[in-house]
Amino acid sequence: MKKILLRIIVSIILVISLLILTIYLINYHPKKIEDARISCPVDAPSIPKNKKLKVMNWNVQYMAGKNYIFFYDLPDFRGKDVRPSKEDISITINEVARIITDENPDIILFQEINEGSAQTHGEDQLAKLQALVSAEYKCFADTYYFKSKYLPQYYFGPVGMKLVVLSKYKIDKANRYALTQIPGDFISQQFGFKRAILNAELPVEDSLPLNTMSTHLDAFSAGTNTMELQVKEVSELLKSFDKTNARWVIAGDFNLLPAGWDLKKLHVDNQSYYNKESEISLLKDFNTAVTQEELLGKSQSAFYTHLPNHPDVKTPDRTIDYFFYSKNLTKKNYFVRSKDTQKISDHLPMIFEFQL
Repeated sequence: MKKILLRIIVSIILVISLLILTIYLINYHPKKIEDARISCPVDAPSIPKNKKLKVMNWNVQYMAGKNYIFFYDLPDFRGKDVRPSKEDISITINEVARIITDENPDIILFQEINEGSAQTHGEDQLAKLQALVSAEYKCFADTYYFKSKYLPQYYFGPVGMKLVVLSKYKIDKANRYALTQIPGDFISQQFGFKRAILNAELPVEDSLPLNTMSTHLDAFSAGTNTMELQVKEVSELLKSFDKTNARWVIAGDFNLLPAGWDLKKLHVDNQSYYNKESEISLLKDFNTAVTQEELLGKSQSAFYTHLPNHPDVKTPDRTIDYFFYSKNLTKKNYFVRSKDTQKISDHLPMIFEFQL
């Protein structure tokens, strides 16, 4: 009897150990700092010295479009949709390409570009987009921040979501900087988002290079100090660039309201996503493309960047995406293109022009 019991206990331990090992092996475990993938022909041009650059930032919501309310879009995960159709993805990619062609930015910073994800039918969204825009956009750097060989819920298959820097100009090198992960149990941590900053270094003729960074901070972290830790990590990286007088620009979906913004302006379903005091204030010492006064002023709606997937919200209702830039760059122009983009993504494209 004792031998049988011992065998049962050993078998259970082996099964649990195998399950833990499998969970670990099918998931993504990036280092704190590591090289990111680059694709760039050797004859790609460097940025001309003293050039005025136009940079677009856009969270494209994995090209899903605006015909859905996904399970995570409503409290308690009660949204009815899980994944977009191939048809809607194709329409959305064409719309993104239309805006890129019309704006003709030099560099594009993307969040939520999918590759090999069951959520979006396994497609390589960046490759499809590159085929639709100018051949000048021949260089890119990318890194995953949500990746698993098999997600055992919602999509029941592989997932792959990336940050991307797409450029007309040469990319010399790229790095991925990991951000703090939301606290959780072992399994949640394995399958959860691995948030990051992607930095692509672009050479400038006879001058200092330009560091261009795309990031996407956490959502659904209210009640924890995750956002504070992530913003502090962003701040420390930017300070390290400033110590060497490096040129840099960073943009992305920070998932944070402007400092001093009234939460009651949001639909009651969306108020719980944010802490009362916005952690974006931790970046107040850096240059921003739009000031806090403008973000809180009478014309604040011109700078709204987010239109949530919610049945009761019909127009953009908040700013949660931002541009920051180094003191050795000179701002020339900034705007959010909202007039013809509100059916493309739950975020609006932001355009920032500056002088080297």
